Amino acid sequence: MKNLIFICIDGLRKDCITEQTENLYNFCKSGTTLTNVISCHPLEESYFASLITGKHFTQTGTFKNGLRVYPDHDTFIKSLTDNGYSTAFIGKWPLYGSKLFVPKGRYRMGFDDVFVSFERHKNKTFYCADTPDKQPVSESDITAQIKMMNEAVARFTKSGSPYAVFLTIFIPFKKSSDYLSAVKAVDADIVDLLTIKKNTITVVTSSLGTALNGEKPFSNDIVNVPFFIAGDSIPVGETSTLVGTTDIMPSILSLTNVPSPVGIDGKSRSIFSSVDDGHSVLLVGTERGKEWRGLRNRDFTYIIDKKHGKEQLFDNIGDPSFENDLSAEKSIDVVRNDMKRNLYKKMLEISDTFANNGYYKKYWLSDGKVRPVLK
Repeated sequence: MKNLIFICIDGLRKDCITEQTENLYNFCKSGTTLTNVISCHPLEESYFASLITGKHFTQTGTFKNGLRVYPDHDTFIKSLTDNGYSTAFIGKWPLYGSKLFVPKGRYRMGFDDVFVSFERHKNKTFYCADTPDKQPVSESDITAQIKMMNEAVARFTKSGSPYAVFLTIFIPFKKSSDYLSAVKAVDADIVDLLTIKKNTITVVTSSLGTALNGEKPFSNDIVNVPFFIAGDSIPVGETSTLVGTTDIMPSILSLTNVPSPVGIDGKSRSIFSSVDDGHSVLLVGTERGKEWRGLRNRDFTYIIDKKHGKEQLFDNIGDPSFENDLSAEKSIDVVRNDMKRNLYKKMLEISDTFANNGYYKKYWLSDGKVRPVLK
């Protein structure tokens, strides 16, 4: 069985992976770059819940940040532990509301071996492991996290069991020299985890891009996230296979020969192929008063703005900045109508009624816990 190292660097921009960030740059060149990986619901909590469960927000309850995920799912991690893997999570855990300490059990979503949750508050960093005692971090949070992750990998390697380790790192979403300095600091610390290990797959990605200057929340800058994979038997190159957040778990599990949970929304994708098989992914925006839904395939992105009932259609390849709305172009009526029909079909499949943000708050929240209706 192949080991898995999964690194999520929130706020990592593609344009910062250059020769200035030598370790990340060399890692990307040593494996496959997936150019068309989409964060379907570009919020940290919603992304991570979909990554772990393979399901959309209607099943996880994560329609906005700051909530507890609905925990009773078969997950990415449970699939691995059920097949003999040791597991570790280290970093900011976004699925337990604003609480730093996450007790053992359901809300750890299957991480039964090593679990260390971090938080940064007023330029100070703390962590909790298996007790609610907050431990201060004397070094940078990223340095501490990576050190703990290296220790977990060393321990699991010594034990001889296959392992899956997940690390989340946060970089401020600022377009400035300070941002680049932060990426360089991560790059320097992370080198050991990026060193290709025998019988190990390593993934580096992000939950969302960066929202700058009031750009469209469904734009490429935000939803088209970096995704790199390297390791044993991983080819070197670039592919444009369309992969949504819910598709990541089954796609990665297929590389480890571990079966995916039954009843997930995602599909295992042929991530080393660029053949267009007609796959499309659902896009979701649930910000209060600005709710939107969308559908993205290889060529186009179709969006409906709930408040104004406005339709928009963009050419992903010919107009990657989404400057020209094609929704009024009669020549592509067939494309727009087909995408609209398929969008509502996907929404129906996940029981998404395109409700206002307040609806979910009213009917799902009770004592700070989310209780959606499961499939």
